[in-house]
Amino acid sequence: MRAQGSFYKEIVNTTRPDEVVTIEITKALAKERKKQGKDLAPGTALQVRVIKVELSTGETEILLTNVGAEELSYEACKPLYFKRWGAETGFDELKHKFEIENFRDKNLRSSNRTSMPRCRSSTWLRSWNKKQKSR
Repeated sequence: MRAQGSFYKEIVNTTRPDEVVTIEITKALAKERKKQGKDLAPGTALQVRVIKVELSTGETEILLTNVGAEELSYEACKPLYFKRWGAETGFDELKHKFEIENFRDKNLRSSNRTSMPRCRSSTWLRSWNKKQKSR
């Protein structure tokens, strides 16, 4: 997962490029997550591996994973992340440009009328863009 710069302080405050941190779920955080449909009990400790990758632009990308260093080396993370970049941008497009998360429909039938055209449009645009780039 890619993290924003304003993520949990435990993640933002890491000093090494590859570090495991523990995030303690507070009552306030548990309440916030419950609103999002994620049920985490206060006092739960989550262990997350934080990987900081420097991009060619000089920016630092923060990646989060539950895969340990013994399974995936730090050196293997950057090329693996870039292989996944197309999928990440596709999800971003669905989420923000096509507002796939903003369903207001009450049943499957009406949902299919509004969401499926968005998905088809996204697929068509990606296909068209790929053809234009190959020309």
